[in-house]
Amino acid sequence: MTRRPGHDLVLRTLDVALASSKLESLKLNVVIVKGLNDAEALDFVELTKDKPISVRFIEFMPFTGQHKYSVILHVDK
Repeated sequence: MTRRPGHDLVLRTLDVALASSKLESLKLNVVIVKGLNDAEALDFVELTKDKPISVRFIEFMPFTGQHKYSVILHVDK
């Protein structure tokens, strides 16, 4: 879910955001990368079962500064 330490903080932050009276739901944009997080795809879907979270799987778009990720192959269908 994160490329850096702090997975628990991310999940807690999602819960805090959902508890806000100003939000009705959350939308997560997720990039699935083969060999990096492809095993977590269903975990993202699981987030939507009990919480008002929408997950949208989007295309990996490399940019300057992400050189190490630009060589990673993408997950095929």
